[in-house]
Amino acid sequence: MTDDVSERERYCKIECYSNKKYSPKETVGVIDKNALSMAVNQPKQHIFGKDLYPDVFSKAAVLLINLIKKHPFHNANKRTAFLAAYVFSQVKWLFIKKWKIRKLLNL
Repeated sequence: MTDDVSERERYCKIECYSNKKYSPKETVGVIDKNALSMAVNQPKQHIFGKDLYPDVFSKAAVLLINLIKKHPFHNANKRTAFLAAYVFSQVKWLFIKKWKIRKLLNL
């Protein structure tokens, strides 16, 4: 399973969770797989060998914006976008903190 597929599945699970919790009678699922892929891949963009979005929070922000604007899900796009950006930033931030701690311990 590629990174892109696993990330898309993660955001689909977030969308499913938010719909079941806050609007259980609404339709759940992805309308536009291409829009979801674009939103997932946008934070990974590079230009001239550098990250287009250099820090975790700008990556989370562009994920949030794209999930809201592209409407890849049937319902709860804004709610899912917020939860996805939050989860993304927390996962990446913890990864960075662990990496820095390991780097310091190896010195």
